[in-house]
Amino acid sequence: MVGRADASFRFLVESLPRLLLLSVESHLKPMVEFLESIGVRQGSLGKVLLLFPPIIFCNIEEIKRKISALEKVGAVDNDVGKMVLKYPWVLSTSIMNNYEQILSFFNAEKVPKMDVDRAIRRWPHLLGCSTSKLKLMVDQFGELGVGNKKLAKVIIKSPHLLLQRPQEFLKIVTFLEDLGFNQGTVGEILCRCPEIFATSIERTLKRKLEFLAGFGVYGDHFPRVIKKYPELLVSDVERTLLPRVNYLMEIGLSQRDIAFMVRRFSPLLGYSIDEIQKFDLQMVHFLELVCSRHFVD
Repeated sequence: MVGRADASFRFLVESLPRLLLLSVESHLKPMVEFLESIGVRQGSLGKVLLLFPPIIFCNIEEIKRKISALEKVGAVDNDVGKMVLKYPWVLSTSIMNNYEQILSFFNAEKVPKMDVDRAIRRWPHLLGCSTSKLKLMVDQFGELGVGNKKLAKVIIKSPHLLLQRPQEFLKIVTFLEDLGFNQGTVGEILCRCPEIFATSIERTLKRKLEFLAGFGVYGDHFPRVIKKYPELLVSDVERTLLPRVNYLMEIGLSQRDIAFMVRRFSPLLGYSIDEIQKFDLQMVHFLELVCSRHFVD
């Protein structure tokens, strides 16, 4: 079940020696079969066991009762298996007891229960978080003008942001402010693409700026380019951005042309190559229209 017989297994035995008394046929195998029936594949059982060792002592009826509690967050069918894989501690009674407190906290923030439940299904780790810790991040969002309906959008898209350390979040805010954004605009970026605020400045954000500078989009243009298409900052350079730039050059555009177009209409880098190819030979003319007529300042 663990997948290996090295330190992990020894750790389990040392921590829970009683597991050696369990019956393989009447306890372990039925438990494994039940977990598989809710979507926990056999290859993932070791992960669940190592992250939540107490499950090995639960009988099937006990696990069923704990799983039925997940219905409170609207979990159905495969949702349960996915939640258990992401955060096996959802099967802990104390974790589900925290749900009501979390719900009450977000209710005070005017976030609908439906949106809270959706965020929890995507990131069940929220159930293990205290409301005092959640408040630290919600307050940071509020400083940027993100509350109520806007807050709901953020936690649905990136619920893991709620578990981030405020100081790490503020580093991203400061980075964007240094590029020339005010707090209001940073808040808008947070609502549209919250994933940015969970990235690495050095490995992700600066690399995208270096990519832009590489074909002629420099510092003064960054605020305009990012505001129109913040998703750019979390796009993969090798697999997404570079192939699109290369394709545009293949159909006859120079780096200077592409830089001009991106400065005018940065969502251009969000078009897939398949979408661009649909325009065929008309693409160059289309892009000229994008820059010269439809998206002029």
